[in-house]
Amino acid sequence: MTKKEKITTKDWAYLGDVKNGKPHGFGKKNFYENLAEKILDKKVKLSDKEFNTSFCDSGLDYFSQYVRGSEEGHYREGKLHGLCKIEIKQIEIIQEEFKLNEEGFLSEGWSQLHAIFNRGIPNGNALLYGPEYSSMTSKDHLNPKSINYVSFYYGSLYSFVNDLEFDSSQVIDASNDLENFKLSQIENEPSTSDEVVKRLKEVEKKMR
Repeated sequence: MTKKEKITTKDWAYLGDVKNGKPHGFGKKNFYENLAEKILDKKVKLSDKEFNTSFCDSGLDYFSQYVRGSEEGHYREGKLHGLCKIEIKQIEIIQEEFKLNEEGFLSEGWSQLHAIFNRGIPNGNALLYGPEYSSMTSKDHLNPKSINYVSFYYGSLYSFVNDLEFDSSQVIDASNDLENFKLSQIENEPSTSDEVVKRLKEVEKKMR
């Protein structure tokens, strides 16, 4: 049985459904406080090791340049499992902004990754909104170049396009009613079949 609780670790604060002491169900993680402490401590190299474990190959090459500000979605036994929305920002940009403004370096310029995760690993089509989207009040005025259509294959970045030729009907935007989203609404619903579990274990082994 799940119940809403708050969990705080050295890396994040979580509020949402919990089972056996782990995020399980719908909830949100915040990383801002941890990021601020790390950037203020000049001896600590800014990175997001937990986030990196979600990717491999080209996916790891690309997303290891980022850290999370927040993460909202569906979890299973502590790992993202289903549709989620992750706020990310390039480490290099954070460091440069900190030099210019030590108080406001985490306030603006975040990108958003809307993706489907299977036991902590992204798989299938996804959306990566550029930072321009965060400050816009209407999608109608969004510059198309600020949307990237991304395709994952078990943590690896399979394709990355920033134009409108991509079949956007096959991508799910996590902006609307994320909490009540049903996994049955998507074709590549996270599965517990033996074949999928075997593939995920292979990817996890490769990531170590």
